[in-house]
Amino acid sequence: MGGALIPLVLMLAAAPGLASSRRSAPAGLRYRTQAAPDDEPREGGESGEILAAAQMRAAIRTAPATSVSSAAFGAALAQARALGQVGPAWREVTSVPYNSDAVAYRDPVWSNSSGGAGLVSGRATGIAFDRGAVYLATADGGVWKSTNQGRSWRPVFDRQVKLSIGAISVNPADHSIWVGTGEANTNFEAYNGAGIYRSADGGASWQLVGNRLDQSLVSRLTFDGIGNVYAATGRGLLKRSASDLTSPWSVVLKPDPNPTNSPYRTSFMTDVKVRPSTHGRVVLAALAWRGGTLPTDTQYNGFYQSTDAGAHWTRLTLTGDLAGATDVGRTTFAFSAAGNRLYAVVESTETVALKGIYRSATADPAGPWQLIADSDKLAASGSALALSGGEPGQQAWYNQDIIVDPNDLSHVYLGLEEVFETANSGGQWSTIGPYWNFPFACWSFDPAEDTCPDTTHPDQHALGIDGGTLWVGNDGGAYRHPVSAVGKVQWSNLNATLRTLQYYYAGIGRVAGGDNI
Repeated sequence: MGGALIPLVLMLAAAPGLASSRRSAPAGLRYRTQAAPDDEPREGGESGEILAAAQMRAAIRTAPATSVSSAAFGAALAQARALGQVGPAWREVTSVPYNSDAVAYRDPVWSNSSGGAGLVSGRATGIAFDRGAVYLATADGGVWKSTNQGRSWRPVFDRQVKLSIGAISVNPADHSIWVGTGEANTNFEAYNGAGIYRSADGGASWQLVGNRLDQSLVSRLTFDGIGNVYAATGRGLLKRSASDLTSPWSVVLKPDPNPTNSPYRTSFMTDVKVRPSTHGRVVLAALAWRGGTLPTDTQYNGFYQSTDAGAHWTRLTLTGDLAGATDVGRTTFAFSAAGNRLYAVVESTETVALKGIYRSATADPAGPWQLIADSDKLAASGSALALSGGEPGQQAWYNQDIIVDPNDLSHVYLGLEEVFETANSGGQWSTIGPYWNFPFACWSFDPAEDTCPDTTHPDQHALGIDGGTLWVGNDGGAYRHPVSAVGKVQWSNLNATLRTLQYYYAGIGRVAGGDNI
């Protein structure tokens, strides 16, 4: 071909709010698919190869369902690195970021252009900070680092076995970066992981911590301040010394014996937090698979507490507005800085949507819990999702997070499909990161008349506060917002050099024997 470049057409993954029609109701629940059973008849020849390839692709993208083991990925990576190079090296043909608001992409029915999300990248799943550096975990793009407040990024995890990240955290004791591989959001395109890694040099090199944790899914990594780290995973709550990096992880909480070996009943831990000011003694964890209406589906769901640094655990009997609840699903906790107030986002296993936002005024995880927001209350806070026909929290099984301002225990940020804020412990809420701008009077199809402020991409997965700045990670990448700008839609887009777009398809351009596109 005379050295000419072969053009590729790449299709961006259809995340809710990015590829859906702005003239219809926003994207609803995302559904899991599973690979075909191993005994399903297969066709021969090329058709059989295509079906086999499709089944394998489905298997590695439906975590925690049937999947290819991390050992197989490790072996493939080792073999690939041992291969010689044939032909010239690949080179990038463009570095232009994807502008979701570009006028050239508009049409009157399907386009989300001018929705306000601006430049977008792939799904972000975690945020961590260390001495001026920001680390962003992504669903299938590894870990990215910025030392200039997100104006530019560089990848620091690209040579590892798996690039699917579920959690990231910094150990304050030694500034090491810890990464849990395996996205735990239970969406159909989630990849599982290959264990937990640690970097002692700011991401320049990485070491596997303990055993491989085959097919891991990690929701949270939390340090207790007395030398230990907890990992909330799809196979129970794990714990280990943060300094001994070679011994296996210990399973300290796994209530469900799972006699049928279901991939969904493996004591799926959705969060773990150490209560501040308790010297690591009081640890809180949440267990729940996202759905299930039979008693056997939810019999182990709930909040679990240890008061002796993880040695023993008690399933809590909840009081107040959560008393007697049998539908407690995916849950995320947030303590105030002093540990004297506790908030929780709770999904319902019956509706697979938001059950509510709750507050324990004394930070007792048993309660009494007070409901401080539900879907209706959030809808009345300026929600663009509600104005577009959706319901805030309709995807609480997939995207949720909550964080308390370290300087004000009444100032709380909530991430669902949109970003919400309360400055008075949940008395009133504001939608500070609307789903999009289309339902607002400030929006116009004519760019010259569109006066809406930029918002974030929908579907929030991670919140972090550092140096007076709120950071959010969502299906479109990363954004930041001044903590002092209470109630205001005032976002900085951080996706100009964050190259984590998730592609579903690549096609060959106009060459002999190729696709004519």
